[in-house]
Amino acid sequence: MLDRAVLRGWLTRNPARAVSKLREDRAAIDPFSFDEVKTLLEHGFRTPEDRRYFTVAFFTGLRPSEQIAAEWEAVDWISRPPLIGVLAAVSPRGGRGRTKTEASKRYVEMVPMVQHALREQRAASQLRSSYIFPSRTGGPLNITNVRERVWKPALRRAGLRYRTMYQTRHTFATLALQSSEQIGWVSKQLGHTSDEMVIRHYAKFIPNLTRQDGSALAKVMQEQGLA
Repeated sequence: MLDRAVLRGWLTRNPARAVSKLREDRAAIDPFSFDEVKTLLEHGFRTPEDRRYFTVAFFTGLRPSEQIAAEWEAVDWISRPPLIGVLAAVSPRGGRGRTKTEASKRYVEMVPMVQHALREQRAASQLRSSYIFPSRTGGPLNITNVRERVWKPALRRAGLRYRTMYQTRHTFATLALQSSEQIGWVSKQLGHTSDEMVIRHYAKFIPNLTRQDGSALAKVMQEQGLA
């Protein structure tokens, strides 16, 4: 019926198709392997800052909107391990807004590779912006620009098929679970309200429940030459 309304000029587009596409994008979990992540980080990005940005994306589980909104004042270097506070997210219009849910407000533990990336990034950006990964003018990055000017070209240079930037979050979850990290730790990192959400989304990637912190993921990263 809605398609017929479009044909008759009553609607410019079928809103149901947009909803279906959104659901499809959210439902599709298509993570990168360790080898693909390594190839992308080593050969895909032209600048150290871009490489640092996606190191953080792949190994924290932050949503793209959360990472863009992340600020230095929310980084806790004193804790062991250090933490990144997820306190806001970039809104669809580009401004600073709320996180997806109240549970999404959280402190994410940094594995060693993320700690190293952020220490380097601190020297590059902290004096000129409150944002961890700022734009050239010091404000938040534009997510479309990141996708079109950094992400897509990097995938092409690395010889990898296209996947959305949101797959960095799924990649973190699947690699952590495949490394035998405990489901509760992964759930906390992702900001899920329950362990059941992790099981429902990533069941086929869960080999066992032997770890309870980030040590297993860090160990496998080191074995893969990513630490």
